[in-house]
Amino acid sequence: MQQTLLAILLATSSKVAYGANLVTGQNSRQYGALCDIVRFATSKPTIPPKLSVKTSAYTDILERNMSLAPADWNVIFRNPKNSKEWRADMPEEKDRGPDWQEKWQDWMTAIQAVEETNGNPKPGKEYFKGLTPSQIAQARTQMTLIADTAFELVKAAQRETGTERLSDEPALQKALNKLATGDDDAKPEAATLQQIYGTSNGPSARDVGCTVAAGNDKPTHALGALACVCLGETDNQADDICYKGQTTNEVWNSAGSITVGKLQNLAKSCGKIKP
Repeated sequence: MQQTLLAILLATSSKVAYGANLVTGQNSRQYGALCDIVRFATSKPTIPPKLSVKTSAYTDILERNMSLAPADWNVIFRNPKNSKEWRADMPEEKDRGPDWQEKWQDWMTAIQAVEETNGNPKPGKEYFKGLTPSQIAQARTQMTLIADTAFELVKAAQRETGTERLSDEPALQKALNKLATGDDDAKPEAATLQQIYGTSNGPSARDVGCTVAAGNDKPTHALGALACVCLGETDNQADDICYKGQTTNEVWNSAGSITVGKLQNLAKSCGKIKP
């Protein structure tokens, strides 16, 4: 996939790989696309915290359901040896229902939100105060159904989002470095020829280094492709091939190979993403 992307960018860059006379600004679009890769690598990636699917609406439903629970249910969450304390763990497996393992922590959070440690209702949490026993029984049936439905919706949402988790930031940084330079520990503005091309001296000539193929001395990473798109072969080719302020001395050296300083300058020209 990476090589395909770079091949497309090179193929659309006005034949620079073949040493055509370069025109000012002709490869600015390709430069911008490749620089996006470099900028992501040089800008420390941050991953936003994963949002919980257990929203305030979900917890509110559980609290209201728990406030309607009968006393013989609420006692399950108390320390068997001291009813004035919350229990530290679940009941033994033989005393559990089939779904307790996945629901227990949510239940415990809900009951602690609506009851004091002594078992009295917390202020503001008597949601159904004033109802008759018959009305409470009816509300209990309805709230149990609502709470069960809410749990199943949350469970389904967790399965869906769980398949789309981002990598941790260090792993993401390494992946970006490798895409830009070929080495997962190399920073684009300080990358070496060995890291970019797989050889200590880089490609022997521009036509070698700008022919898309697998293997060493090929433009298989963003910096190698940038050298093909933005650096001319001779000093008499146009300024500003890729970006404003670029000069004709940003070229492959007279022996035909690439100077690592030119690659590092290209990386620096891409800039960084502002936090």
